[in-house]
Amino acid sequence: MILTLFIILISFFVLGAGFSLALWKNKELANKVSHLFAAAGSFTGIFLGIQILLTQQVTTLSFVSSMPLFTVSLRLDLLAGYFILLIGVIGVASSIFGIGYMRQFFKDYSVNAFGFFYNFFLLSLFLVVTASNGLYFLFVWEIMSLVSFFLVIFEHKHYETVKAGIIYFVMTHIGTMCLLASFLL
Repeated sequence: MILTLFIILISFFVLGAGFSLALWKNKELANKVSHLFAAAGSFTGIFLGIQILLTQQVTTLSFVSSMPLFTVSLRLDLLAGYFILLIGVIGVASSIFGIGYMRQFFKDYSVNAFGFFYNFFLLSLFLVVTASNGLYFLFVWEIMSLVSFFLVIFEHKHYETVKAGIIYFVMTHIGTMCLLASFLL
């Protein structure tokens, strides 16, 4: 049940990102669909987090690669369940709010791209808290950093926004280097 919910969660975000790009001619529909899929994925996260916390079941999933360093390993335990629940609650609230909030950007910016990056950002948050392998953790951490960079510079026509995005990009990569150093130690 827990693994099925996690796969459904991933599917909602991937579909939300895909539909956001596929509906590029209709910004209103793309905005609604991408945020509704993000809300559905986040709501699934709430349900998944509650399931993990109530059952106290630990679920692991590994995709072993022929190359030793490229094994993908996920662990859904009590700590991950707590963060999945927390991310889910915030994701549902921000997704519902985002439907109306993003209307102000229809004329000047690509809300389709925003929907794409927003769905992958939420997905990457869930993947970061379930990563059970150091290299895989760094990989999804980097995806989270890059996707959130594109969300930060969404209003790229403003100099201050781009400047903040560059500072954010540098800071996240300094953080990644610190994480890498701590893993190596």
